[in-house]
Amino acid sequence: MASALGVAIVAVWLLSGFFQTPAGDQSIVTTFGAYNRTVGPGLGYHLPAPFERVQRVPTTALNETKVGAGGGDPTNQDVMPTADGDLAAVTFSIAWRVNDARRFLFDLADPDEAIKTIGDAAMREAVARAALADVAAGGKARVEADARALMQSALDRDGAGVTIVAVQIDQAGAPAAVVGGTDSLESATDEAQAAINQANAQAAHTLDAARQQAADKAHDADAYRAQAIAEARGEADAFNAVDAQYRTAPDLTRERLYFETMQRVLGKSAKVVVDAKSGAAPVMLPPDLFRRDAPQASSAPPPAAAAQ
Repeated sequence: MASALGVAIVAVWLLSGFFQTPAGDQSIVTTFGAYNRTVGPGLGYHLPAPFERVQRVPTTALNETKVGAGGGDPTNQDVMPTADGDLAAVTFSIAWRVNDARRFLFDLADPDEAIKTIGDAAMREAVARAALADVAAGGKARVEADARALMQSALDRDGAGVTIVAVQIDQAGAPAAVVGGTDSLESATDEAQAAINQANAQAAHTLDAARQQAADKAHDADAYRAQAIAEARGEADAFNAVDAQYRTAPDLTRERLYFETMQRVLGKSAKVVVDAKSGAAPVMLPPDLFRRDAPQASSAPPPAAAAQ
């Protein structure tokens, strides 16, 4: 009786090694925790526990990993620099499936975290090649394709056993902190531009005033030069005229110059001394008598003449 029971237990234990792998899955058989073999869809067998164990891995199921999904929380935004020097807050989804169950199980300690890390690095590189406007709208498809290619290359290089089916940008735009400061930045930019315009206008006004002042001084200098030249030419012509007269009648000219000079010198004098005849006393006459606009002399003779 006991032996029959033992045989039944052994039979059940041995039968527990049978397993079924569904279509689209792969089964990994491990011996004491170490990889042994990969079994495709259908009926399979492995040594019952604790010798061998089996783990099924879906290879056709589509998996999804979200990156930067902050749910409206600014602290969870995945902020990336763009090619035009802006910042983009990007949230995106990665659709992937397993293509090699062995590598997927044994080469990736945490598949979802590994795909998220590699996806973030790939998206950063793709965004860095594009402008913010392309990431947010027009060029989004190209950014997604670049990120998918970069991810697949990195995963293949690491032997992750994963195929990236698609990368989709869910949201993209300026970070919340940047959007909040945009108005202040634009206001400061406008004020700075206004100050620059005012300074330029003041500089232009000052420059015009300086140019006008320089032109006025140049005009005054030209007028002074013309006047000086005219006066010099007039004096030269007068001298040439006197010189011509002197060459023709030197004595007469010399005498005329002498009288003209004395008239200029004594014209404002209060007294005029006239030489009397030899041996007579000098006669003192008022200078007004020698001026053309002087009043008519009185009929009474001057005292000195009467005395004579």
